[in-house]
Amino acid sequence: MARLTDQGHSKKPAFAPIVRAGLGRVALAAGIAILVIWLTRIQTTDQFAQTMIALSLVATGAIGGAFGSNRLLLRELAPLAIPSNASSKLIATATRSASITTAISAVVTTFAIGVIVGEWSPLLLIGSAAATSTGALLYVVSDGLRATSTARGRWASELTFGRYGGAAPVWAWLATLFVLRPTDPGAIIALLALVSAAIGLPLLLRLRAQL
Repeated sequence: MARLTDQGHSKKPAFAPIVRAGLGRVALAAGIAILVIWLTRIQTTDQFAQTMIALSLVATGAIGGAFGSNRLLLRELAPLAIPSNASSKLIATATRSASITTAISAVVTTFAIGVIVGEWSPLLLIGSAAATSTGALLYVVSDGLRATSTARGRWASELTFGRYGGAAPVWAWLATLFVLRPTDPGAIIALLALVSAAIGLPLLLRLRAQL
């Protein structure tokens, strides 16, 4: 009832969930558009192609790495008291499962990037594996917080990867790209991994603190 009450007290239309979700998606789309424009300006044609292929595979690998654990948390935590033994066991099971599937997905994704891009530089491979892993982490932890937080407390998680689209990591990543101006695909992917980890680890600690 606490969550319903929090949502029910939102009197201003600007704070309605549908509006917040829409604004988040617009911010995400804008961030991606600016990212693509920026990369075309600083990279050669070959570098840009390699970066886009790697990013596409990393995104796919992150979804595969989560292996549906994020959706499981959203669905199964809804009827449970939080915190409780049942909710703690469910989150522990989901995160343990996701850690295994993420490791497998990171290896497969990294190998696929090396084969398709035709580049086996250590920075690109390590960055791709790390970006895939942290992306999966954001999926699982963000949805875990969505399921365990009040309506007001979901803001942080939903701005990272919830129904608001995940604008926060994209814009934080853009900021680092603007400042450091890397052109190498491996460096760009590695920065994505660092930014995702910087955002995901505090969310993970917050989720664990709620149990």
